[in-house]
This record gives sequence, structure tokens and C-alpha cells, in this order.
Amino acid sequence: ALVDQGVFEDLTREHLPLLYEWMQELGVISTISLSWFLTLFLSVMPFESAVVVVDCFFYEGIKVIFQVSLAVLEANMEKLLNCFDEGEAMTILGR
Repeated sequence: ALVDQGVFEDLTREHLPLLYEWMQELGVISTISLSWFLTLFLSVMPFESAVVVVDCFFYEGIKVIFQVSLAVLEANMEKLLNCFDEGEAMTILGR
């Protein structure tokens, strides 16, 4: 999981640099990615959606988890950039 977190941080820095810098300041990127990677999104998505993610994960591999993670960050970027602390960001990303 730690290697995957490192890869995810690199991907976030490459594809969403502004958000990456802000999330590093808040200290949230490693916390949320660990939760997502360990549960394959089952704890934060509606069951039907999470099952599709798990199915794609078994077919395509870890790249699906990275793609979904980046998509979730991008979809919530505006809200995340307006967060003032880790708790607020975790609430947004934990929905």
C-alpha cells in the first residue's frame, strides 16, 4: 500500500499540481489514499459503484484505482481548494 501511495502522490502531482500542493499542506493525501486503496472504495462509494470499481480492478489491475482516485480528486477539486483543514477535506472525500 505504501508503494501505491507513493505512485498516487506522483500521479496527483503530475495531473493535478495545484490540488496536490494544497493537499500536501493539509496533510490529507496519504490519509485518504490509504483508505481508498485498502477498501477499494467500498467504504466511500455507493455499493453498486464500488462493485464496478472492484470488478474493473480485478480485470485491469491497480491502474483502475489510480484512475478512480484521480477522478474523485478532480471532481471535488473546487471544494477541496476551499478547505481550511484536514477534517474538512476528509469529510468531502469520505462521501
